[in-house]
Amino acid sequence: MLRTMLMCVGFLLVYSSLANACYTCGSTTNIRNQWPGNFDAEFSISITNSVSGGWNLELQFSKPVTSLQIWRANIKSTTGDSTLYILKNKRWNRNLSPGQNLAMSFLGQFDGQAPSFTVRLLDQADCGQCSDRAVIRTTPRPAVATPLGCRTCCSSAQITHEWPGNFDGEFILPIENEVTGGWVVELLFTEPVSNLQVYDAEITDILNGGKIYRLRNKNYNADLAAGTVNTQRFQASTTVTPSFTAHIVGQPECCQDDPTSCQASTTVPPPTTELDTNEPTTSASNFECPTTNVVDEWPGNFKGEMVIPIRNQVSGGWTMELKFSDPVVNLQVYRADVVSILNGGKTYIIKNKDYNADQSVGTVFREQFQASAANTPTFTTRMIGQPDCSDGNASTENPTALPTKLSTELPTELPTELPTERRTVPATDLPTELPTERRTVPATDLPTELPTERRTVPATELPTELPTERRTVSATELPTVLPTEPRTTQPISEQTTSPISKASTPGPSITVKPVETTRVTQTHSSAPYDYAEVIHKSILFYEAQRSGPLPPDNRILWRSDSTLNDMGLNGEDLTGGWFDAGDHVKFGFPMASTVTILAWGLVEYRDAYLASGELDNMLDCIKWATDYFLKCHTGQYEFYGQVGDGNLDHAYWGRPEDMTISRPAFKITAANPGTEVVAETAAALAASSIAFRQTDPTYAEELLQNAIELYAFADQYKGTYTNAISNAASFYNSHSGYGDELAWSAAWLARATGDNSYLTAATNHYDAFHIGDGTPWAFSWDDKKAGVMMLMYQLTGATRYQTAITNYLNSWQPGNIQYTPKGLAWRDQWGTNRYAANTAFLALVAAHEGIEVRKYQDFAKQQINYMLGDGGRSFVVGFGNNPPHSPHHRASSCPDMPAPCGSSNLEDPNPNPQVLEGALVGGPDVNDGFVNNRRDYIQNEVATDYNAGFQSALAGLKLLDINGLY
Repeated sequence: MLRTMLMCVGFLLVYSSLANACYTCGSTTNIRNQWPGNFDAEFSISITNSVSGGWNLELQFSKPVTSLQIWRANIKSTTGDSTLYILKNKRWNRNLSPGQNLAMSFLGQFDGQAPSFTVRLLDQADCGQCSDRAVIRTTPRPAVATPLGCRTCCSSAQITHEWPGNFDGEFILPIENEVTGGWVVELLFTEPVSNLQVYDAEITDILNGGKIYRLRNKNYNADLAAGTVNTQRFQASTTVTPSFTAHIVGQPECCQDDPTSCQASTTVPPPTTELDTNEPTTSASNFECPTTNVVDEWPGNFKGEMVIPIRNQVSGGWTMELKFSDPVVNLQVYRADVVSILNGGKTYIIKNKDYNADQSVGTVFREQFQASAANTPTFTTRMIGQPDCSDGNASTENPTALPTKLSTELPTELPTELPTERRTVPATDLPTELPTERRTVPATDLPTELPTERRTVPATELPTELPTERRTVSATELPTVLPTEPRTTQPISEQTTSPISKASTPGPSITVKPVETTRVTQTHSSAPYDYAEVIHKSILFYEAQRSGPLPPDNRILWRSDSTLNDMGLNGEDLTGGWFDAGDHVKFGFPMASTVTILAWGLVEYRDAYLASGELDNMLDCIKWATDYFLKCHTGQYEFYGQVGDGNLDHAYWGRPEDMTISRPAFKITAANPGTEVVAETAAALAASSIAFRQTDPTYAEELLQNAIELYAFADQYKGTYTNAISNAASFYNSHSGYGDELAWSAAWLARATGDNSYLTAATNHYDAFHIGDGTPWAFSWDDKKAGVMMLMYQLTGATRYQTAITNYLNSWQPGNIQYTPKGLAWRDQWGTNRYAANTAFLALVAAHEGIEVRKYQDFAKQQINYMLGDGGRSFVVGFGNNPPHSPHHRASSCPDMPAPCGSSNLEDPNPNPQVLEGALVGGPDVNDGFVNNRRDYIQNEVATDYNAGFQSALAGLKLLDINGLY
């Protein structure tokens, strides 16, 4: 009998074998399709008992199943033999009503014959032999406001840092009663506060003029085990720094008139839980010794937490030791730096960040981390100078300092796409930004003007290491489109002779050279693939994504005019732009990011497009999107950030030409700000203005002026864009906040205008939003930090930006990130090719700036060539060996018009009737596995942002090849 302990949810479940299966009454299971080593299955559960706040589901197989991919649930854990999976709800399907069917499909891999399986949804009626199962039932807890002055017993609340007009706070809430399915916390301040941003909770209500805030859990921290603590950190703005208390609904409550009592609240019932286990609990108030806990795990990875009581004052920094029972790799600590790795990965030494170097007596330091391991280990921790409980007795003697051998093997900051979003307040009278003056930047630290020279590297002196100084080039010699390697052809300018100037000192005046319009002849190629052909096909993919009335020279014969009634709230023409992916929504945020990255690649590698004969097509490609952005900018403080309802759209399978569903437009205004999408569009228009400056200076000027206006809008009226466009939250939520987009757009305006005020603004944003504090998880439509680091280095040549981008690129080297057996840097199962391609592009930009040239060029070659065929197959539709033939893409799944197209075409096992030339699909699993399955929108999805960094990297490699430097 298989028995599995699931400590992460705070209860013990004992599972029987499939022969004595326990399943939800009335559930159905079905294997719909199978092919060698793979199967496609579905199940349905009829809901009899109401479910609110989340659910857990057991998926039990008769034999091991690997590479499970399921789209309407999250995989919470699995057994070591891969026969049992615990699934958890998505955010959008956490509540279930009686009479409703919970249905979903999934893909899996197996050996031999396909397995049978059962499903069991906890809190529903069980059938089969279930006597050895734990029964979990939780009474929902209402969110009732508590009297001002009451707090959770034995809790602590403190101001951890303050600066003019702002402060950091922390509260720690002991959990006496187990919490499952979600929690509510109330923060009560003595003075009104605004711009409250809590890192690991969401704001649901603002009461009493900003003195009371009601918070709720994130998806990943909805369950709290008895005996643990709920620690939350936040930032806020205020005129007078307040004191505050915190209360978590359903836990014992103490009030001002009886501060030592721990009687339970009479206004809020605690959760009622039936649990057929006898697990011991520990006192939440016993903080004498450090505690550690594994809070989540999934195949090959786990998330841990450590709680350190501060008994001795810490000033100026601390050092901590983490000891694991088994070796771990890729340790990423959220708010600390890894400085040494010992004992083969079983011991890690970590040190404080600048902002948490001081710890006060009586507080508790709580930290989380993520790591990879073959088996989830146990671990212990100790902080130097704090009581050591390793022998069972607390000792306050200061132990010998730990070794501080520096290690560069691992990234030193939490990936920014793990759940760390900072929810902003959807109130028009509250600022929603993080404080813009977190630290004061002395005037002497800021550049006073853009550099007037940019360095180039002669071919004979191309460095393989970092240069010790930057070579000075006179302004009149300056090419502003930097070559990937030294050119043999005349450089092309990206600026006119009169760059736009504002109040500050303008940048250099650049003489425009004659523009080449014909293809550069290449007599010999050393590249293993025809990069020009792939660039050609990638541009065709963007043409296949076009919305609106198509031009007479439309090259995609199976596409025609579509969505001609796209309009704004006042009838504004919003036709044009690109459909986002395999759907027909025009999501403004990823579309703008795509344009910025494509335009950057054109600015850097214009000669590659010339050599490929694709310069005119590339300019037309970008212009299709920038024309749409100009339409969306309907007023000084107005911008349409989305057209189409993602939920309605995704329920439709067919051609865009046949679509009749409602397509609402969503508007950003000063009253409903959306900083991310507005700032990103400003960056896209600024970068594109550089690209058009030589061939169409009038259009370039129009783009630039709109970019200037949009940046001013984004900077003046700050707010997370999904508060204004809530429909986007389920599809393109802003996890990294808007600080990176503000720095990104300011840096692009600095490059496009030569106006030093934008460089100063970019520097200020970089510092205020702590963009350089750690190593980004990836470079993507959401997270621009790595791009900001690279662009700021190009603009200034400053060491700190060079160090930052080097750290990021090194975090993608073997040993610091998981690689597939055949060589793809595998960041995440969703869009894995996209993440690797984006980083490959940044690596090429860094290399042409003289940063670890050969190393980063080789990385880019390895990643892009893997996608083109080095892994044994192509991941580009219509190119190379065994390319994808069934992308998850509605229009290309349809037969030639006028034949009908509908949901039956989604289910058709045959290849797509139309070849979606040039589309880069999501990518393989971690073992290089890939299955052509249109329903699998993880591996087979295509998207405009997937191709952006990929195409720009192709152009960089093409330029190396035409210059004989491949």
